[in-house]
Amino acid sequence: MGARLGYASTAFGSDRNAWIIDAGAQTGFGSSKQSSLILSSNLEARVEDEGIQNMTLDAAARYYL
Repeated sequence: MGARLGYASTAFGSDRNAWIIDAGAQTGFGSSKQSSLILSSNLEARVEDEGIQNMTLDAAARYYL
């Protein structure tokens, strides 16, 4: 599990003020000697005065035999 939070400011040359969000999580079930299931998800977005922009939500499942 992890998260990153940033801020783009007009004071530093950005054309608008915005919070930048990147968060994700991953978990696994099983063992490497047998089958394994890995689940992961990630959320990325920019939060501006007008609301949330360019939000993506990714999810994946991997099954190894």
